[in-house]
Amino acid sequence: MKEKVLQYLKAEPRFRNRKAKWRGIADILIETYHLELDRKVLADIIADGSSADRCWRDILKNDKSLRGEDYEDKEILEQEAQMQLGYQPNYHNDIKKLAQL
Repeated sequence: MKEKVLQYLKAEPRFRNRKAKWRGIADILIETYHLELDRKVLADIIADGSSADRCWRDILKNDKSLRGEDYEDKEILEQEAQMQLGYQPNYHNDIKKLAQL
């Protein structure tokens, strides 16, 4: 997906503007999944999904009783993903600690 976004940013300068972000993402998804859907409708759906995601994260951050069983797994999952990408987990924290010594 990252490569597709990069190529579209290079090919379509309007996609670089914040106001065109959702429409550009809609174009990428329409092409990737061969969707028969109006790009503006899909852009609105994506924007609403993004807003819902932010609301979901904010609500769970502030109300522990609504969190799922895997809520606390975030840090472990992030570190595993970093290692799969060839990064060293907590690299920036280690650098900060070294600077304090």
